[in-house]
Amino acid sequence: MENVPKLRDLKGKEKLTYFWDYYKWVVILIAVGVVVAISIIRAVINKKDISLYVLAVNADPYAQEEVGDTLFADFMQEHGIDPQKEEVMLNSSIQYLGGSSATDIYAMQSIMTIMGSGSADVVMMPEDLYREQASLGAFVPVQFYLSPEEMEALGDRIIWVEKDPDLSTIAEQGEDDAPGAVYARGILMDSGDKVGASGIYGDTPPVIGIAGASEKPELAAALVRELLGLEKNN
Repeated sequence: MENVPKLRDLKGKEKLTYFWDYYKWVVILIAVGVVVAISIIRAVINKKDISLYVLAVNADPYAQEEVGDTLFADFMQEHGIDPQKEEVMLNSSIQYLGGSSATDIYAMQSIMTIMGSGSADVVMMPEDLYREQASLGAFVPVQFYLSPEEMEALGDRIIWVEKDPDLSTIAEQGEDDAPGAVYARGILMDSGDKVGASGIYGDTPPVIGIAGASEKPELAAALVRELLGLEKNN
């Protein structure tokens, strides 16, 4: 049997080589454990409360890092939201192409879960997807946060959607619940507003609205108005 040298009998580099040969996996596992522990501690220490959750489907997936804080900075300051303790969370991670691939199925499940659970407050989506979700009653009526004058001024930027006839929901805020009735459920954004200027949707502006299950509809309404560049409600 080959004799294994003892650490005390080795010198200089021999000790380092010996140590690495026999203990490298222990060292690696300890190092990984330390990194994970530090990450968890940082996450706990730096965790912020979410003032509003903005779901931006098909936005630039890197938008969270590039424009997340700056896009909402004015709104947070105006509404007294301390950026050290709270945040307006921008989720731009979901990409939905409208197909039947496993990726699209997962994306749609994620969208339905986030919106149905009440996590999302403000939602931005491509128009086709927005209309599909709006037909299921997924968004707050536009007249909840826009005046008749503002709706008239926005004209064809208002997204009117016919409700799914199989739904038996209660009419909201005086809306006609008769079959074939249409509902104002969102606003098409443009290059002149903050979202357009940020570039997170490129040359294709999304439709913006308030999730029907939002637990903070008033604050969400204020953010929608701010992103649209509308004056404050009197």
